[in-house]
Amino acid sequence: MDFSKLISLISSEKIFLAKASSFEDPYEGSLTEKDRGEYCRGDSFLLGHQSNLLAEQLKFETFISCWHMNKHESAGMWNLYTKTKESVAIVSTYKQLKNSIQPLDENNYYIGKVNYLDYSQDNISDHKKTH
Repeated sequence: MDFSKLISLISSEKIFLAKASSFEDPYEGSLTEKDRGEYCRGDSFLLGHQSNLLAEQLKFETFISCWHMNKHESAGMWNLYTKTKESVAIVSTYKQLKNSIQPLDENNYYIGKVNYLDYSQDNISDHKKTH
């Protein structure tokens, strides 16, 4: 992370969360086709165009902090996560990071490893593990 983000993390004791809508990946924070059907089943108002609006709205209401679990650093990760040469890498484990987070709302967060899905076939809940 950039050095300024490290200072913010230390002083505020809070992890920065970016809106899913700010990511370049169009699937980040979105629903799969199966999930759209599940959320909209039986509600004709949400079918079709409205389900697309719901999916887009979720991207503005989903906040994400990305970390990576590689054993070694890489130029690609430095380029992706930092914008300046004044940057640092925090070394931790998944368990330590997970145990260090105290969410504001116990019922409205998810901490987990990324599962890459086929957005035309998969269902998010089939791949999501509990926090």
